[in-house]
Amino acid sequence: MFGEKSISAVLFWVFALLLLLVIISAVNYIPDLIEDENSLIALNIAPLISYLALLIPLVLLFYAFKKKVLFTKQSIKYLHLFALTNFLATIFNWFTMVSFLDMEYVEVFSLSFPNILLITFAIFLATIFKQGSQIQQENELTI
Repeated sequence: MFGEKSISAVLFWVFALLLLLVIISAVNYIPDLIEDENSLIALNIAPLISYLALLIPLVLLFYAFKKKVLFTKQSIKYLHLFALTNFLATIFNWFTMVSFLDMEYVEVFSLSFPNILLITFAIFLATIFKQGSQIQQENELTI
């Protein structure tokens, strides 16, 4: 699961490739969006922000998971970054959907529920990794 030749290494490259494709698509799409006077930029940028908020921290996280030592401060930092960026993207999407699409708050919450679960899961994982890091440091000091 973890280490240089592992599932984490494969997932690192898969998500890095996906991130590259999203960035290339954005570079091709944004100039057309800016020139179009009839489109709302915030409404069209919201999915891009969500993809970037998901993919950038995932690439960093799987990069940290490729290493031999799993419970590091870097892994904890990337888990917190994942939670924070997804939280901010969810807030931006809520604002966009309510303001520009006139969606009800219940609809917006139901669409954002998977993101809320991911954020919660990332915070739990960060806490587990923090405890694992402390145990690992204690074991290194004992040896």
